Amino acid sequence: MNTLILDTSRKPAFFALDNEVALIDGKTLSKTFLPALKEKLDTREKPARIAVGIGPGSYVGTRNGVTIGKALSYGWNIPLISFPSPLAFLPDREGCFAYIGDAKMGEFFVITGNSDLTNISAAQLITKDDLPLITTDKDYIISEKPLSLGELSPMLNLPVLEKYLEKNLTSAKSVEICYLR
Repeated sequence: MNTLILDTSRKPAFFALDNEVALIDGKTLSKTFLPALKEKLDTREKPARIAVGIGPGSYVGTRNGVTIGKALSYGWNIPLISFPSPLAFLPDREGCFAYIGDAKMGEFFVITGNSDLTNISAAQLITKDDLPLITTDKDYIISEKPLSLGELSPMLNLPVLEKYLEKNLTSAKSVEICYLR
C-alpha cells in the first residue's frame, strides 16, 4: 500500500511510508517531525493517499498531524483518510477488543470493536467504575497503563492499520476531526 500514515496525537509520534516507520520523540516534535518527514518524502514518489490519526490524544499534537495531512493532501490532490489513533496499536488477533486509554482526571477513553475491524466505536469517556461493564464481553483488552485486567501492551502494528484503511478508503478529500476534551 502506498499510503503515508501519520499520527502526532501521542508519544512517540510516528509516520510510515512503504512499511518503514519513523518514531519521533514527542518532546521534540515541533523541531523534528517535519524535517524527518520531508527527508523521507524527498527520496520517494508521491503516495497514493494519506492517513492521519485523529486521536484521542494530545489536542495540540492531533491538530498538528491533521494540519500536515490536510496540507499534503491538498497540495498533492490525493485522498485523506482519518483513523482512530489507537487502531495503530491493535494486535493481530481474532475476537472483540476494548482499547482503554488514560483520559486524565480519573477518566478513561474507550474504543471497542472486532478484529475484522467492523463496528469500531467512537472514543467514549468512562469512569473507573464503568471499566468492568466495558470489558466483560471482550476477548482482549489493550491498554497503555496497567489496569489489573490482564491487558496487552500496545505495539505499532501497520498491517492491522492498513487493513482498516483499505476497508475505509474513499475518494473523499475531507477528514473527520474529532477532539476528545
